[in-house]
Order: sequence, then C-alpha cells, then structure tokens
Amino acid sequence: MKVRLSPPVLNLRVTEEDIQQGNQGSPFYCPIARAAIKLLGDEEVVVHATGENLTVAAKGGTVKYAMSRRGDQFIRRFDLGAEVKPITLRLRRRGMSSLGLRRDGSLPLAVLKGF
Repeated sequence: MKVRLSPPVLNLRVTEEDIQQGNQGSPFYCPIARAAIKLLGDEEVVVHATGENLTVAAKGGTVKYAMSRRGDQFIRRFDLGAEVKPITLRLRRRGMSSLGLRRDGSLPLAVLKGF
C-alpha cells in the first residue's frame, strides 16, 4: 500500500530483509530508507537522521518527523556494524516544507544530493 509523504504519523516497518540489504551510513539505502521506499512506493527516497529528527525527502517533498530514542539507537548501532533487530518506528510529523524549500528556506537534502 502506497502512503502519501506527509501523513501526521508515519509507521515505518524495518524488516530483517531491510537490515540485511541495507548499507551503513547511506541516506539512500540504509534500512530506514529501504522501509520508507516500500511504504511510500517511491524509489527516490532519501532519509537524514539527526538524533531527534528524521527528514524524509521524496518526489512529494521533504518532511521532518520526530525520531524516537529507539529509532536513533537503531541507526547508531546499525551504522557502527552492531547487531540490530527488525523494528517499527512510529514517527510524528514536525512540519511540512512548501514548494520544495524547508521552513528555514534551505534546500531539501534531495536537491543538495542531485536527486
């Protein structure tokens, strides 16, 4: 089932397959990005985690979600090469950018990466 990019709550289900096929430190192919690709039905998804925030950029725009401590720990452990288990992250939207710009006027990560 495809989900629009900006639901107030995003339930990302990270599977064992996402973990096994994910790349450490990759905003394009980490397990969370892979889960977002499946949920949003969009192959061009970029995620950027900054402790308490997870920014998701896709064709529909860029949205910032509140990241749980569990989610932050999952990312840190995965990127360090530690064992992680499948997880479902319930992320709440913090705000939505308009016309491809973030609220602070900066360009989304996807634009900066040549998306």
